[in-house]
Amino acid sequence: MSRLSDKDADALRHWFEVTAAAHAEDGPVIPMPGRPLGLMLLVWLAIQPDEVATYTELRSACRLQHKSSLTNAVELLKKAKFVANVSGHVDARERELHLTAQGRDVVGKLLKARNPTLK
Repeated sequence: MSRLSDKDADALRHWFEVTAAAHAEDGPVIPMPGRPLGLMLLVWLAIQPDEVATYTELRSACRLQHKSSLTNAVELLKKAKFVANVSGHVDARERELHLTAQGRDVVGKLLKARNPTLK
């Protein structure tokens, strides 16, 4: 998948924001099924200009209270080769996550499911 169009990025951003809000601890008081955290992380990375984000940014964007939730999801995504660790752009000690080609393919399939006419 090449760089996202503005329309696709907006659609993904909207899905992400609604999903994050629905699963936030201060979110709805109705029972919700489990948070689709892996997919949320892939979408968040896809809508970033360089497809890279720090762990802190990801945790904040997904409204996670516990670091272990993010760590577990990231490990599963790395094992599937959807994401990879890279050295921080500003601080080499800070961990950043990068979307891989396989991760972009997953996001592309999500967009295609939303709009089957996409090639």
